Amino acid sequence: MSIVGRIIGLAGAIGSVFLSALYLTTPGFALDTTFIMCIFIILPAILVIYGSVKNKGPVILIALIWTLFHSYYFSLTPGVYKWFGLTVVLYLASGVLVMLDKKVNKR
Repeated sequence: MSIVGRIIGLAGAIGSVFLSALYLTTPGFALDTTFIMCIFIILPAILVIYGSVKNKGPVILIALIWTLFHSYYFSLTPGVYKWFGLTVVLYLASGVLVMLDKKVNKR
């Protein structure tokens, strides 16, 4: 179960970085948008990658809380950016699966 959670977390983080790159390469956005995207979307995605590789569920859930509101905002926009909502769901599933696996393995 842990390997599934880790793969789900990696898929969500890579998807989030891909969508962020897609958003940042769109012409006509301001520099402050780049800063917000890096702080609230890309850094939590890097944290999820770390948490998935090191099998740390609480780290993944911290990144989920960190990125939740901005991802929700982006998921309400039309077009391809609505997929940011899926990345948050993948973060949640990954964090829960990794933490459940640790709890089951302790017994």
